[in-house]
Amino acid sequence: MQLHNKVFAKLPVEFPEELFEAVKNYISLLDVSWEQRIHPMSQEQILTVEEFVQSNFNQALPVSYKTYLKCMGYDDGDLMSSYFDSDDWKYFKPTNDSISEVLKRCSIPGQFYPFYYNVFAGLGFGFSPCTRSSEQIVVAKSEKLYCTSDTFTKFVLYLSFLYMLKRSLARLEKIKDSLEKIPLDPSGTYYSRLIVTNVSKDNIVHIIDSLEENFSIQEYWYSSSKQFHVFDFDGIATDIQYTLARYIGFSDCRDFGMCIFSDSPYLYIDTMGCGNQHIKEIVCFLRNITSLQVEVDSIKKSKLL
Repeated sequence: MQLHNKVFAKLPVEFPEELFEAVKNYISLLDVSWEQRIHPMSQEQILTVEEFVQSNFNQALPVSYKTYLKCMGYDDGDLMSSYFDSDDWKYFKPTNDSISEVLKRCSIPGQFYPFYYNVFAGLGFGFSPCTRSSEQIVVAKSEKLYCTSDTFTKFVLYLSFLYMLKRSLARLEKIKDSLEKIPLDPSGTYYSRLIVTNVSKDNIVHIIDSLEENFSIQEYWYSSSKQFHVFDFDGIATDIQYTLARYIGFSDCRDFGMCIFSDSPYLYIDTMGCGNQHIKEIVCFLRNITSLQVEVDSIKKSKLL
């Protein structure tokens, strides 16, 4: 799979406005209708949110989040809203009578205001004036706050990458029958999902570091962290998993991408644009370095990616 805009994906943008313009251009490569489906939040509604945050937390809205609202706060064309549960997401739509009332109901002791909150699960993601960066994502879980090394800018760019990947796989699904008639061959490129079982928190960093070194993989800047867990406000890692965590990397010399996700005790490793032989090499390598069970969950031909 040829990942579009490789240079852009490796280098962080300087200003949020640049990010969202780049996101529009990026998604339009596969979905030309997306830009027509997004709609901004009104200035009046944005002002309501700003005033609430300023009065309750003595902080301005993170510039990246405000830019998101200005570009697609009313409808983001399924960029972020499809990532979270649609019913929960409605609590944060500007169609509510009062944005500030919605945020008040989701407030958690400890200085937190969310860009997403699941009332029933007691789980939310948002911002806090207690962090070093205003756009640093914090996690609210069971009425306690935790830090992450993630930012809203990184998360939005990751969502655009995920949006593109899903659309690409959907295209593959439409022609699955015809592709299945083509045998796997060393010269082809494929999307694969590998599952490593019984992975501990301490193993994850070692696995990623080893993959980087052996396959010349360079981490993309919108990865959240190699640490797939949240931290307390003193920077001490906890055993609580960060559910938005992901590692995204690319091997220039081998021309394939890799996404890694964790759902303890499983580690999911997705490869994109990888030759069949490379997939076998990765599986053997993982088995050798971890002594854990590695399963090939699926392999899909990616001729059209």
